[in-house]
Amino acid sequence: MKNLKKSYIKFEYVRIILYVIILISITAVIIFEINIPCFWKENFGITCPSCGITRATKSLIHFHIHDAMEYNGFYTLILVPFVLILFFNDAFMILKRKIFKINDISYVEILLGYGQHE
Repeated sequence: MKNLKKSYIKFEYVRIILYVIILISITAVIIFEINIPCFWKENFGITCPSCGITRATKSLIHFHIHDAMEYNGFYTLILVPFVLILFFNDAFMILKRKIFKINDISYVEILLGYGQHE
């Protein structure tokens, strides 16, 4: 049980670092005009299900929702809200544990099987 708790605590720090990297990346996209070409489209001429995700993300960051829908509607309507819910829930639970010492479980932890860490 002790090893599970140690791995859980390490995993919590990995998530915090990941969230900071994501926020820095979003800030970089806002400040700098970063363009990442689609590997499949450029090399093989094939559109893949993820085509338009980078442009849709940039559009969402700049609050151009209509443009994001045109680039990749599924990503904009389904995946982005789902990921945002997971992110905010997990970040809130981590802060809740660190600041208020309340031991709740986040959706990310449930999905990854860390629900029985105590």
